[in-house]
Amino acid sequence: MADDAIEKVKQIYRDKLRNSKEIQKYKEQILNGEDVDRALNLYSQAAGSAASSSLIEAAGETVVTKEVLDTVMRENFKAVINASKASQASHNEETETQLGSPDIEFDGSDEDSLLQRIAEYEDPAAGIESVMNDLMLDSQKYSDEYMQRSADFQSESGFEVLVSREYDDVGIHTTDKGGGEPCQWCIARCGNDVPYKLAYERGMFERHPGCGCIITYQSKKGKRTVQGKDGVWREASDSEAKKTIAFSNAIPNEKRPEQKIFEASLDQYGKNNLQLAIIENHDALKYYRPQELKQIFIDKGYNVLSSAGQGYYKKNPDEANDVFRVLFGGDGSFRYHPKEHSHHGGAYYKLTKQGVKKWYN
Repeated sequence: MADDAIEKVKQIYRDKLRNSKEIQKYKEQILNGEDVDRALNLYSQAAGSAASSSLIEAAGETVVTKEVLDTVMRENFKAVINASKASQASHNEETETQLGSPDIEFDGSDEDSLLQRIAEYEDPAAGIESVMNDLMLDSQKYSDEYMQRSADFQSESGFEVLVSREYDDVGIHTTDKGGGEPCQWCIARCGNDVPYKLAYERGMFERHPGCGCIITYQSKKGKRTVQGKDGVWREASDSEAKKTIAFSNAIPNEKRPEQKIFEASLDQYGKNNLQLAIIENHDALKYYRPQELKQIFIDKGYNVLSSAGQGYYKKNPDEANDVFRVLFGGDGSFRYHPKEHSHHGGAYYKLTKQGVKKWYN
């Protein structure tokens, strides 16, 4: 029965790719070299949406298994990577290069967390719909990573590659984008004509769900393309190219109310009771980059180590990956572990103290 379910969802997804006029239109544009960055971006979004609808159709009223979810996610990955390879061929022709295809591997590290969220619903379809944006974001990440590595190849091959990112000023760091305070996470990644390697280090290619920042990529021989607020990639006008926010190495000083409350609670509870500040204000963690949070603990006089204290990073301290561990109150520990070498479905924070053990995404 398990094999039947796997073959069923695989066939449903392939049929959706083949029968969708929208997806086929983007595929033809990529193959014909017509505005390939825009077409690839829209293709990855549509392919991710098809993965979600395929799961709903295949599951019916039954529970979604990890094997079925893994199958449709892998099929989506293959479809987007194949489209990305076709876009690379178009870029090679445009820039008169013969660069090889980046080696991108499927990453299913978030499958367990997606399954847990789906299982919270009695209706499987409702559960799948609850993670639809996550599936679409995963799909976009495949093409985003491919494009980023292609830019890396061009940079390493001697081409001048500049990256710009403009904040779209639509609101807070959420998926509903309903307005509010500026998203400091995005603003910290904005810059104008930043050399590729520095742009990569600054995380200018990264996105959160619902992110609308305008990312511009330019190679010496290639045309400049821009992703607008509507998610559409197109050739940038001169005025658009000049609208990007000036690059700064400084982390913005303006903080959200949640961050101010959290940092005040650190002083309130004192170094021996860090667990209380974390537990009461854990929602504030999502508004920090790991290195920002690490610096706050250092500034407040905590004992901060550049190792996770367990697993891979116990013997391999890695400051470049933002790994850190805060020691407090005798047996207390608060640590950050990146996605790499993680056994918990992605990057996470872990808090332990006198029998308390909590993980935060």
